[in-house]
Amino acid sequence: MRRRIVRSTLTRVQVPFKEGHVGGGSGLNRMRHSLILTLEDEAGRVGLGECSPPGDGSAAVAAVEASWEELAGWAQAVVESGTGDGWEDLATSARAAADGALLDLMAQAEQRSLAEYLGASPARIAAGVEPSVRLVPQQTVVDLLRAIEPHRQEGIRTFVVAVQPGRDVDFVAAVRSHCSECQVAVDAGGRYRPADAAVFRRLDELEPLWIADPWDPSDVEGLARLQSELEAPICLDVTHTEALRRGACRLARVALQEVGGLTAARRLHDQAAELGIGCRVGTGPELGIGLAQAIAFATLPNCKDPTGLAPTARWFVDELVKPPIELDDEGGGRFRVPERAGLGHVLNLPRVHQHQVRAESWGRPS
Repeated sequence: MRRRIVRSTLTRVQVPFKEGHVGGGSGLNRMRHSLILTLEDEAGRVGLGECSPPGDGSAAVAAVEASWEELAGWAQAVVESGTGDGWEDLATSARAAADGALLDLMAQAEQRSLAEYLGASPARIAAGVEPSVRLVPQQTVVDLLRAIEPHRQEGIRTFVVAVQPGRDVDFVAAVRSHCSECQVAVDAGGRYRPADAAVFRRLDELEPLWIADPWDPSDVEGLARLQSELEAPICLDVTHTEALRRGACRLARVALQEVGGLTAARRLHDQAAELGIGCRVGTGPELGIGLAQAIAFATLPNCKDPTGLAPTARWFVDELVKPPIELDDEGGGRFRVPERAGLGHVLNLPRVHQHQVRAESWGRPS
């Protein structure tokens, strides 16, 4: 039974990337702007949620500021009412934070891990979650092969090669030859046109796991025609629902912040399964809370391909959760799925305070 929520806290953090990160636009992000939401119930359990809107530069800052206003109003109302009602009315990334914190509390109340609470089988949980590494476009094949080596040493066996016109088939073939024990996928990033379909037929001969975003997803008819010619599944964002329904892809990418959180993602996971389309879990990337949620989600039965997830230490200068989220050497370079009730992680408060720029609480004193 759900207990009354007696305290909520909203914290804004800015965590530097180790290196710049290219987001949804063309800008290079130096900082991840995010919100952390905590909800405490009368039994003393604390649920964690994260709001990390996609975007670059000033757009990312504006999105966080808008999400703060929305989440602050909701978090205060939650304490006044004692319930989590109204979370579905929030905007996308704010909804992801509220939904995540509430599900964490509910899973803890039932003494189940978040993965188990979402519906994952014990076998999938025990198997862990496989990561992959996206290799950004390189000037030469030699540069590309050099970029692989540190990740091979860390146990990664799936590489996603980002291609662009003129640097595609030969580059993927070189990775396939150089790293024969590894799996290779292709990310075209929408950089091609329907007139380039022959490139994707040649890439298909290299047997990639998938080919992501060949060209503009609004060309549903053209993508459906291309998919009918390929053995490899085309991968598109799950939000392109018409493309999914009309056979323009056989793999749907799901990123929790982009779809509005775990509940929305679970709904899309089930809809994709009904269409015979598998799911691949992606990232923004998020901080530790969002990553832990994505790992739990990736254990669901229709999440069949290596994820786009990576340890937070690969991206950021600091870990904001304990224990840190790392690859399990004993598990073959996979993420171990927590067995603890709920999310399986708590906030690393000294690190959160170090990167905090604003915080506000409502309800009884802590």
